[in-house]
Amino acid sequence: MKTHFLLGLPFVALPLGSREIDAIVDTGFNGQLMLPQSIIEELQLKEVGASCYIMADGSSSDAKVYSTTLLWFNQMREVLVVSSDSDLALVGMELLHDAIVTICVAKNILSIEPLG
Repeated sequence: MKTHFLLGLPFVALPLGSREIDAIVDTGFNGQLMLPQSIIEELQLKEVGASCYIMADGSSSDAKVYSTTLLWFNQMREVLVVSSDSDLALVGMELLHDAIVTICVAKNILSIEPLG
């Protein structure tokens, strides 16, 4: 899995559709994947619902939820995607649930490997 650091933040490259999306690994995000609405529209993802999320500052935010397939550890996996007005994509803890994640910010090391 391709990973890198940019401005001190850990990123993972995700193959979605015909393109690759750089997403921040966000251990504070409980969902699977958050994408900018513009990318969701470009990929023509299927809307499957809506949800209310509590943000880091304690405020709440309503968001549409979409479904897509993602190549994750060499297997196609159905994932839920939360829409965002932000320009950033996030990978959350639910997607990392069955993974070993190693982060060493001081050395710009990010490793995401399958658990067992």
